[in-house]
Amino acid sequence: MNRRTRQALIIATAAASLLGAWWGWSTYTARRRALDADVARYREALDAREVELADAPRLRKRFDELADISLGANEEEANAVLRRALNEMAAHIGLRRAQVSTSTSRPQVNPATRSRLREFRPREVRERPDFHALSATLTGECSLEQAVRTVALLNAQPWVCRVDGVGMRVVGRERESVDLSVTITGLFVRGGKSRSTDESSARIWTPIEDGAVDPWRAIVSKNVFREPPAPPPRQPERERPVVEAPPPAPPPVVPSLADWRITAVVQSASGPELWIFNIKSGETRTLAPGTEVLGATFVTGSGEVARIRIGDDIFEVRLGATLADRKSAS
Repeated sequence: MNRRTRQALIIATAAASLLGAWWGWSTYTARRRALDADVARYREALDAREVELADAPRLRKRFDELADISLGANEEEANAVLRRALNEMAAHIGLRRAQVSTSTSRPQVNPATRSRLREFRPREVRERPDFHALSATLTGECSLEQAVRTVALLNAQPWVCRVDGVGMRVVGRERESVDLSVTITGLFVRGGKSRSTDESSARIWTPIEDGAVDPWRAIVSKNVFREPPAPPPRQPERERPVVEAPPPAPPPVVPSLADWRITAVVQSASGPELWIFNIKSGETRTLAPGTEVLGATFVTGSGEVARIRIGDDIFEVRLGATLADRKSAS
């Protein structure tokens, strides 16, 4: 093997070694970056789970509160519980011809499912409702005080999530009664706490104290729907001779600086002059320095601005303005 062949073999071997080292390093770094990304992702997930675990007691408490106001574990049970509670409350208040109607429940999905979070990526998670809303309407005939007490009683119940609407229509010749209609919304968690096995299932509503209506006592104590009595017939008055009173005298004209408008500020041989015009009487006057009108003394002027003095103060008035439109020159 000659020298040139040996050198070529050494160079080829070195190049192959460098290429192999570069390939090995590239493969290692690529796998290392992938592993580092996986480790970072796992650490982030673990941190998130630690936060969730730390917040678990508060979330469990909130879920228990939600379960406490749930009307049942399914729609049939919730419907029956809601109807029974409203009928019992109507009887307690004294509503006449009371009726309760309910609507089909509506699933309520977590608004966060509309986001792109990984937790809500599966379709079954996005479409799974957190709870179901159930609406009911209570109608009946009662007095105004009973209507206010009914609304206050419904507002005081923790399982009434919202009072959606209240309507009253006056009935009867004496307008002593109203047709009341109240729509409310409750909820139930499917598969959650069942009211049928609850010890308090006999009555889920709680009466209110008489003081709850005190803020409305002044209104309900009066029949605001009753029409006021007709005024007594007016007794005809004896005809009296009509004496025409003389027309009132016109009020005296009080001169004002607002009546005098500046028409020109000129320079004459004797000095500056202020020409003014009375917009009410049509009178014109020419004021030299030191001449006054209604307590306003002309001092000097040039161009479109005149200076006047009222008392110890100096004011400026522009051409076309009245003396009342003055502005302080200080």
